[in-house]
Amino acid sequence: MKFMDMDMAKEFSEPLAPVSDTMVRLAREYGEEKRSIKLAENLIKMRKESLAKQEEILYAMLDSTGISSFSTEGYTYFSRIDMYASVDAANTGQAFAYLENQDLDYLIKRTVNSRSLTSALKAIAEEDPDNMPGDEDGIKTRTVNRVGVRKK
Repeated sequence: MKFMDMDMAKEFSEPLAPVSDTMVRLAREYGEEKRSIKLAENLIKMRKESLAKQEEILYAMLDSTGISSFSTEGYTYFSRIDMYASVDAANTGQAFAYLENQDLDYLIKRTVNSRSLTSALKAIAEEDPDNMPGDEDGIKTRTVNRVGVRKK
């Protein structure tokens, strides 16, 4: 798989044909939809922040009053503590040793982060496109043609 080089990309920077009204209309609709999605994402972010603050206050009230749960309007609210664990990449040796000592070695898996892999393969594609992996290497790659939009 080869990526388009800069000289070839420059050839396509000049329009080959006049831009039609349909293209302009579709580009306008596309831009409006992207802006609408961005506004919705921002609203969701703000509402999640508000919800997190409300949860923090409610948890503190439950904790300070000693109430473990209560029901209202068909819902039961209760305090809980969730735990999340991960292995720091710099300390995998120690973490794996701990897991093995606790008979938890079945949790240890050899994995590759797909975002890191994609980043590494983009660099290979730019520096040495003939060295890109194929299916025989056990790595699948795909490209997606997208439309980019920048605000003026």
